[in-house]
Amino acid sequence: FLLHTHLNNPANSTIIPELVNKCLEIPNGAGLHRLLKLLSTRLFHPQQWGGSGEGGAMNMTRLAIGAYGTVYKTKLEEGTEVAIKLQELPKSIHDRCVLHDMFTEMLILDTMRNDER
Repeated sequence: FLLHTHLNNPANSTIIPELVNKCLEIPNGAGLHRLLKLLSTRLFHPQQWGGSGEGGAMNMTRLAIGAYGTVYKTKLEEGTEVAIKLQELPKSIHDRCVLHDMFTEMLILDTMRNDER
């Protein structure tokens, strides 16, 4: 919660590009970059995932609602189907933090991505 609050404070907006570059310079820094994308609202642009439909609405179909957020299905511009999970931002330091669980889920999905079972 605290890191998310600091990263998204307007006074810290200039540090985000530098953090991204530093993460990508580190060997095996993809995980750090992924974590930074989870924490910084400046690095997530929903339009790149679902395109804009009529009236600027996202072209996403809701698949499920769960404890960690809502999962949507959409297509990238080149036609690849993807699933996107959107979660509510914590409103206070006392809210349940699911960032660790989301990050673990992403690592598992990355590991399974090329598994042909």
